Amino acid sequence: MQRARRLASVAVVAALAVAGLSACRSAPSTAAYVGGGADISQDEVDAYYQDATAHFDNAADTKAQDGSTIKAPRLSRQEILGTLVGLDVLRSFGKANGITPQALTADQTDQVAASLSLSPGAKFAPLYAEYQGYLVAAGAKAPAQQVTEAEVRDIFDRWHTAGMPGNPTFEDWVGQLQQQDQQLLTARLALQQELKPVATKMDIVVNPRYPSSFSLLSVFDTQGRPVRLLDVPVGDPDEAVPVTDAG
Repeated sequence: MQRARRLASVAVVAALAVAGLSACRSAPSTAAYVGGGADISQDEVDAYYQDATAHFDNAADTKAQDGSTIKAPRLSRQEILGTLVGLDVLRSFGKANGITPQALTADQTDQVAASLSLSPGAKFAPLYAEYQGYLVAAGAKAPAQQVTEAEVRDIFDRWHTAGMPGNPTFEDWVGQLQQQDQQLLTARLALQQELKPVATKMDIVVNPRYPSSFSLLSVFDTQGRPVRLLDVPVGDPDEAVPVTDAG
């Protein structure tokens, strides 16, 4: 009986501890918790988003061959947080493996901004440049692996579902891939396998208003929305706290 009471007491203490931990990690003002690092606040995400909106280039829309308008890429809060989370993972991976991205000049950073339809001076541009730099540097050192048809087909299906230009079949699309495209796919798929265990060990918890992953390869659809073709899962969605729409 005494043992039963002791076990019951331990259970109560454990339950209270778990409840306290959950409360500490469920503030709606936090966009993501990064174990061993600085948490990412909603204010930080909002600040990057508002600055990107202020620097958005409204003249960046283009025309397709059929005369339809292709909307310029436009950043969302989801992609901003994905970059922030992914950068934490890539920095950790880089530190452990002696990998650093190539430093960019101011002109090169402005070119990165232009690729996102942002005018020079956008605060998100150097962050995104570092993120992409890590993807290139880390991908170059990732051990080579045999790419499977299932992996390539998953990338195709994601793009095709979002409205791939020309609406090709899988076989036609694969046949049209240039050598540099094939090398990019191979490098990013290899990097995905390297980063998955790193992200898991970092104990990242993402607010459910955002995807529990970050992108390794993406394109923009004709409406300027990002389409993730390959990503790395992070955290446990069941541990996150629901809040309002991220926009």
